Amino acid sequence: MKKVLFVCTGNTCRSSMAEAIAKKILCDMGRAGEIDFSSAGVYAIPGDKASCQAVQVMKELGIDLAGHRARRIDKKLIDQAD
Repeated sequence: MKKVLFVCTGNTCRSSMAEAIAKKILCDMGRAGEIDFSSAGVYAIPGDKASCQAVQVMKELGIDLAGHRARRIDKKLIDQAD
């Protein structure tokens, strides 16, 4: 299975939103689970929640981002990604 890692600064907005949108697109295509999407941040504070603005925008798209928790990128995540 291909593994795609989205990366931004804090993993509370851009990369978490990209991960959620990519998962929804694949699901809408009837191909859920064919690609493993994840996200991380270069300066993320592990466990931080997605920003309230990101949660609201995703909600408007029918995507629940409220349960997202930030994580910091590390060598293992990079090595696992395609």
